[in-house]
Amino acid sequence: MKIKQLFYLGIFILSISLGKAQDFFTTISERSIKADPKSRTVQPEKFLTYSLDVNGIKGYFSTVPELKDNDPKDKAPIIVLPMPDGTKAKFKIWKSSVMAPELAQKFPQLVTFTGQGVDDQYATIKLDFTELGFHAQIKSIVNGDAYIDPYAKNNINNYIIYKKK
Repeated sequence: MKIKQLFYLGIFILSISLGKAQDFFTTISERSIKADPKSRTVQPEKFLTYSLDVNGIKGYFSTVPELKDNDPKDKAPIIVLPMPDGTKAKFKIWKSSVMAPELAQKFPQLVTFTGQGVDDQYATIKLDFTELGFHAQIKSIVNGDAYIDPYAKNNINNYIIYKKK
């Protein structure tokens, strides 16, 4: 009897942890980033800076399923991303290859994702994580377009979040 109760408790805890949105970004001060200003690839006028749990997000991305256009997205995993106004937003994401299958086999480290906003259902997202770092493009008719890019070249740990005007 106790084994059965422990089994159900374990299933319950596992289901809660799997359904939890994953947040890998932490706010940091720009002054704490040690990077040559000349190595910046994007220099928006206004932005926020964050650090990224690189190992955590790599592990998370390895578990994200590939879904086709007609597959239901209601069970897609959720990721939490910082927004340019300092808030965080949730997105359901899934792998969506943009390369031909032969090319994707040749470069398995290049994986792209697509997503849909949870908080803003009109928002769509395209993101990737490569040896050049994490990149995200968020399109929303409600909140406008937002971007997440590495703070500087060869710096996959620190990021800027900004709006395109």
